[in-house]
Amino acid sequence: MPRVLVADDNPVTLAFMSEVLARAGVDCIAAADGREALDHAGRIAFDLMLLDLRMPRLDGIGALAAIRAADGPSRYCPALATTAGDPCGRDDVIAAGFAGVVGKPLTAADLRRVVTRHLPARMLDDARALEASAGDIGIVAALRGLLAAELATLDDTVEAHLRDDRRGELRDLLHRLEASAGFCGAEALGAAIVALRERLESRHALGEAATVFREACTRTREALARHTAPSAA
Repeated sequence: MPRVLVADDNPVTLAFMSEVLARAGVDCIAAADGREALDHAGRIAFDLMLLDLRMPRLDGIGALAAIRAADGPSRYCPALATTAGDPCGRDDVIAAGFAGVVGKPLTAADLRRVVTRHLPARMLDDARALEASAGDIGIVAALRGLLAAELATLDDTVEAHLRDDRRGELRDLLHRLEASAGFCGAEALGAAIVALRERLESRHALGEAATVFREACTRTREALARHTAPSAA
């Protein structure tokens, strides 16, 4: 399960982001300010950090600088800056070591999409797949083989549905694929499916959600080619 640090001094924003990520299968650790974020990062290895640029005691840029300077387990963890106004300018934020800037407020789908795009190392969650199969490695390997075969032939079908705006057919495809992703521990693919399905239900343009879904399919297919069977516990 990917582990994400979220630091924000607004308790409503912090609760929202924590809840959305937890429901998306992320182990989310919350920090109310920069110093608390620094303390967590000094003790815990995170896969991604979301740091608000304006926080008391230590702001996002200061917190990231301190995390990078320390010899903690999250020293080299990728970080995204969150902000309601980008007071420092995007170029300055990137220069400070952030991988990107996330504007607030944002929707649950937007948050899941951003996090999914910055968690490339956690395409397959062995623990979750084994839990779904009652610990049977052989079952997981077989299901992942089926998912790999399904993804290998999926591109043309998905592109046709997207091109012709066949939302009903795409919704059915996503429903089947989400179940397969869950059994196989394909976390990034599952999150991308949820985000795209929400866009379908809202009747909004699919836009970036469709792009993220395509990317998740490709990266999951590549991960399955390298790692079909989980390691024994």
